[in-house]
Amino acid sequence: MGEPIEAVVNCAGVMSLESLNNISASEIDRTFGVNVRAAMLLVSGLAEQLKQDHADIVNVASTVGLKAYPDQAAYGASKWAMRGFSQNLQVELKDTNRVISLCVGGFNSDIAKKVTGKEIPDPENWMKPSDIATFIKQILDLPKNMEVTEIIINRKPVK
Repeated sequence: MGEPIEAVVNCAGVMSLESLNNISASEIDRTFGVNVRAAMLLVSGLAEQLKQDHADIVNVASTVGLKAYPDQAAYGASKWAMRGFSQNLQVELKDTNRVISLCVGGFNSDIAKKVTGKEIPDPENWMKPSDIATFIKQILDLPKNMEVTEIIINRKPVK
């Protein structure tokens, strides 16, 4: 085997905005395929090595996995599913791995622009992806006898 795996961060994601009366099977497949299925298959394919290496697993969800929003049924359900997947991993890997569900809300990325075609308003009031990455690194650097199972982090607009 190669180098040990220290951590897996599942943060691929696509956003979906479809009104309730226009939800399509292809959009559900696309959203769940990227947001949930890919992470599940990756962890499944690496499960034995992840256990052996005591690797940490971070599943990036969204605050949309905590609170529903209009026109986000597929996206929201996929983020709820990622939280559920994290909880299942926490049970199955409790003796070998730390699993963190990270629900992030309000960071400055292109995901919303790609869906809406609009720039986010007041970008200075949105979290920077680099700050979120630093935060994840800080959590992963905690001693292995410390476990953080779920993190909810939101932007706080600065006045």
